[in-house]
Amino acid sequence: MVKKTKCPVCKENVEIEEGLGIADILNCQGCFAELKLTKLNPVELEEEIGTWDDYVDYSEEEEDFNGKGEREEWS
Repeated sequence: MVKKTKCPVCKENVEIEEGLGIADILNCQGCFAELKLTKLNPVELEEEIGTWDDYVDYSEEEEDFNGKGEREEWS
């Protein structure tokens, strides 16, 4: 059974598909906000605010313009 609730950002109806759980992320079809499911009964959503760390990949070694992974000295 599909449940519905209001988007906390734009107040449009958001359908919560069966099988989603607490902390799952979904998108509002009205404003495209990322929403986190915080409660199942009754259904509650909150806007998922990303941080810079969500977009930065620290696993790769930092490379300089020379592509060698080290800084070149200016002469």
